[in-house]
Amino acid sequence: MASHDCCPCFPSCFSQAFAKGDWQAALEHFTAALKLDSANVAARNNRALTYLKLKMFSEAAADCSSVLAADSSNVKALLRRAAAYEGLGKQQAALGDLRQALQLQPQNAEAKARLAVLEPAVAAAGPAE
Repeated sequence: MASHDCCPCFPSCFSQAFAKGDWQAALEHFTAALKLDSANVAARNNRALTYLKLKMFSEAAADCSSVLAADSSNVKALLRRAAAYEGLGKQQAALGDLRQALQLQPQNAEAKARLAVLEPAVAAAGPAE
């Protein structure tokens, strides 16, 4: 079943929800898409982003882990899970995901910038969590 079958307005409903910052509506659309096709990696990865926007870090990390189980080289999922881990106070885990993202995409500016901020903060904080 195609991912757009969940909603007659696809993809505009997703775009509109994101443009408006209506994260709850976006969450509902992505969840509906996943009910129809639980293997839809794009919907799960985008739902993880939505969870991040809603500061639902555990849910975001879980969705990213599911994406990475299906596609271990998904850099977006690594970056999003790193953000979720940061939100959960798991800085060492976040560092691991950022480093893995840079192994896959050495020129990834987002990963470089976040690593440059997080590494010194973790070092200054002392022993790992």
